[in-house]
Amino acid sequence: MIIAKPKKSTLFSIAAFLVLTLTAIAYTANSAIHDEVWSWYHYLVFVVLSPIALGILLRTLFNYKVVRIGKGKAMVRYPLRLRRYELSFKELKDWKETKIKTGSGMYRELEVSFDNGKQFTISLQEHSDYHKAINYMKKKHSQKEVK
Repeated sequence: MIIAKPKKSTLFSIAAFLVLTLTAIAYTANSAIHDEVWSWYHYLVFVVLSPIALGILLRTLFNYKVVRIGKGKAMVRYPLRLRRYELSFKELKDWKETKIKTGSGMYRELEVSFDNGKQFTISLQEHSDYHKAINYMKKKHSQKEVK
């Protein structure tokens, strides 16, 4: 059974960014409450930094998924959404691997689509066991690969 879940290093990076951002927002809010006159940076933090931090936090929480692949099916579990999908590879529509050359290396993503409209994606940079998932798809379902 292949278990692809977000890498700890990815989650740590996002958490570190959120801690720094939320600390800056809290410091600015405290400063703004105690000052009678707001400075330009108070507005800047609240207008720019707050929506970015909130968006990244919500996206990270609600898009956290664990994908289990094996025995002719894929199970996609979203713990915070309290949802679980069990998808049979008998209903596999197609799959493709996208490769994009970037300045720091190669970005690779696996996208798997099913007949019922469900799909999931995992990427090399964000998920563990990516290579095992690609090898499984090439070995078992190479005829459905989109080239």
